[in-house]
This record gives sequence, C-alpha cells and structure tokens, in this order.
Amino acid sequence: MSLKRAASALSSVSAPSGSTAIDMNSPLSNKTGKVRRSNAKKPMAVPRKLGIQEETELYLRTLIENRRAGRLENPTGDDLAPIAPEVFVNGWIYAHSKYGLGFRLSNGVHGVACNDNMTVVMSPNGIDLEVIHGTRLFEPYNLKRKRKRRRPIDSADSSLSSRATKELDTYNEMDDQDRLKTLERSYFQMGNIPPQFAKNVGNIFHRSLPRSARGDAWTFVDEDLKQDMPFLTDNFKYDYYVVCLSNGVIQVDFPDKSTILLSQRGRVLTFMDGEEKNRRVTLMTHQAFSAEFFYALDDPKDQAITIQDELDQINQTRDIQGALDQQRDLCDRHKDGDHSGDDKCRVQTRETRPLFDSDKDTDLCLFPRPSLASQNAKASQGILPLTQDLLAAGQDASQIEERPLTSDDKQVVIRQMTFKTLHEEIVLRLRIAQRLMRERAILLAKERLKKEKEERAKKRRQCD
Repeated sequence: MSLKRAASALSSVSAPSGSTAIDMNSPLSNKTGKVRRSNAKKPMAVPRKLGIQEETELYLRTLIENRRAGRLENPTGDDLAPIAPEVFVNGWIYAHSKYGLGFRLSNGVHGVACNDNMTVVMSPNGIDLEVIHGTRLFEPYNLKRKRKRRRPIDSADSSLSSRATKELDTYNEMDDQDRLKTLERSYFQMGNIPPQFAKNVGNIFHRSLPRSARGDAWTFVDEDLKQDMPFLTDNFKYDYYVVCLSNGVIQVDFPDKSTILLSQRGRVLTFMDGEEKNRRVTLMTHQAFSAEFFYALDDPKDQAITIQDELDQINQTRDIQGALDQQRDLCDRHKDGDHSGDDKCRVQTRETRPLFDSDKDTDLCLFPRPSLASQNAKASQGILPLTQDLLAAGQDASQIEERPLTSDDKQVVIRQMTFKTLHEEIVLRLRIAQRLMRERAILLAKERLKKEKEERAKKRRQCD
C-alpha cells in the first residue's frame, strides 16, 4: 500500500475519534482483558487528543477533501480573526554534527536543539538561559545524515506505511501542550553555566549566533522574556524545513525563500514571500480553498502531481518573475541613455502581467504594518480598518502587508496582486505542507512501532 493509498484510508476521518481503553481493574473487564458488555451497548471510550501537527494536517486534508466533494464551507465553523503569529523562526544556524541545530526566533530568542535530548534557549537580553529536557521525539537533531536518494513522497514502503497509518489515530497519549507541561526545565545565566552545558552554550551561542542575527521584517526584541521561552518541538528537512514551535506555530520554508505559517491549529495562514520577506499575507486557511481560485482537483491528472513537480512549478514562477524584474531594471538604467528599447521593454512586461478583471478579481489592500502593536494602534485611531469590522461587514479580511521603506532600504516596486494570483501561490504551498506533515506523521508512527517492538523484546528477554 503506497502512502497515497494509506493517506486515503484516513480521508473519511473528519474529526478526532475516541479509542477504546481496556482497564484491568474495571468491572467491565475480566482477567483475560476482554471487555464484558453488560448493559452498555458500546465499550467505554476515552477521547483521544490530537497533537498540533496531527490536527493541522487533518484540517488541511479535510479542506482538500471537502473541495473535491464541492463543499467550500469551513469544516470547523471557527470564528477567528486572521492575525499573524508574532514568533517564528527567522534564522537558521549551521547544524553542528556534535552539538545540534541552532536557530533564531523573530522575538530575539536564540536556541539550540541539541543532539542529547534537550534544547537550550537564550533570552533576547543575552544573559538568561533556559534548558528544556526531553524535547527530542524519535529522530535526533543531528542533520548530518547520509543523504538518501530523492524519491516522491508517495513511494513509501507499503507494509510499514500500512501498519503506521493504522496507528495514527491511537498513538498520541496526550496533546502537545499537555506534553510540554511535563518537560523538566532548568534556568541559569551566562556567567554561571553548569559544566554539562558549557560546550553546547560556548560553541553554539558565542560563535555562531551573533553572526547570524539579521534585521528581517516582522522582528522585534522581547527583552523582558526570561522564562518559558518558545523553542522547537519538532523539525525535519527534505528540500525545505518544516518546523513546529512550542507556541503552536507550524512553519514551512520553501527553496524559493517563501514561508508559510500555520497557527491556531491550522485555522489561520500566514504567507511571506521573498528572501527578505518584505510582504506578508494573513488570512483564514479555508479562504484559500475557494472554488474560483482553486485547482481542478476533480481532474485525476491534477491529483497525480508530485511534490517535486509542484516545487519545480514554484521555482519556474520565480524565474519568470526574476526575468520581469530584470526587464524593469533595464528600463530604469536606460532613462538617461538610449530610449529606443524602453517602449518595447515596457510592452513586454505589461503583456506578461496577470490580467485584472475588476468584476471578478479584488485588489489586496497594501498598507505598512511593521508590528502587530503598530497596526492595532493605527486601527484604534481610525487609520486602518479593524479585522473584526471587516468580518462584520462581510468583507474578506485577508491582509497583505509591506514593510515600510526607509532611507537605508533599497527601492522596491509595490506590485498589486489579485486574489486569484495570490491564492494560487498559497494553495500550491498548502498542498505541499499537508503532504509533508502526513509523511512526518507516518514516519513518527513507524518509529513508535519500532520502539514498542524493542521494548516488548526486552521484557521477554528479562522474563526468560
């Protein structure tokens, strides 16, 4: 059974389901562990909690399946305001084969996901450190592994995928947030580092992290943050990074420097494009799956598109955009020189732009929003409309933001994008993200099955 067939086996699951638990001390059970159904028609069930990654993947998969069935409404009916998360990964540090993977968050927190089952994070003040123990799942954070031959995600091993897929609905014993509360934490300062942490802190924080700091858009420094700092709870890499943070944000970084953030368990989507991420879009995830802007998922050929094909399509789109930018730069350089080719250049650029139909397409409202606090302040002063007011008026609350230009910034051209063009880019990445998280869920299920098998074998050896 391929991964595609394994994934379809759970396509009918539209909500978390309970799993039957047999309690040997329960009056409904006998010594053999079989449930005696006395007066109850069904065995007692314990509600199962979904992890953040698992629930986000299930939500995206439900949206796609509903679209295939012609249903476009929000399956959960959540009434949330599309607000972008303030904390995400905005910088990666070289993955050290001995110590771990370093990262920098948008709030100024630096951290290292160590190879020895712990994570060390440093406060933006550069003094306070926090150690979280037991943060590793199954795979170590050592990213210097033997590179495997690239293959489509659909071609997973059939037997293991089949067994792992059956376990997906039962292996999580607690929600991610419940698990984080059980992790042991310790606190110390840079001047008083215990010997067991000295190498991790000294080799990663002092050398790599200061050189990695860069002033991207949407960043800030939370100098008052000293404890309970966010950190990585899971990360994996194919040709891109997929990260889950302790604040519930799932982040996917693509090869073309674009990023999507999924927050509120997948209900809210944030899209940032470009290497410097000057533009950010925030909307409800189900808005991206509207009928007018979505792909023809009823077409079998469209369903058969592999992830690599979609990534190639993204890169091809970026190459075309880069060629257009070069044409614009060429026109600008000819302002003081020969103007014979300028008109032709402008015509070619204009003809390759997406056509705008004022009756069907809606322009996105461009406005500067360097931080959430600034946006709220402007909204309270009546400069910008509140998201709640847009929702109350029945308007689309999707937002596109431009980092305000300063004298030190290079000149950029603000291009108007239609909803159609934007949603095509977003949906393309959402489909990739859903498949990646599905692959990760099956991988973790395989790891758990392997671990349980080893534990059972160990117990049998002890009994013998």
